[in-house]
Amino acid sequence: MVNKLNDGLAWGLFPVLFAAAGLTIEKIGILAAVYPAVWGAAQLVTGALSDKYGRK
Repeated sequence: MVNKLNDGLAWGLFPVLFAAAGLTIEKIGILAAVYPAVWGAAQLVTGALSDKYGRK
């Protein structure tokens, strides 16, 4: 449920709030792209750490 809330905020609510704050479409697109990029990079790091330390 929390994961769905994060995605809903990142893809639905935050772009609307950014537009209301006066950001351009390009800046909103960059901010919206940062979320999955950071999530993907974190999966690579935490997945490797989990395999190394979490599965003993």
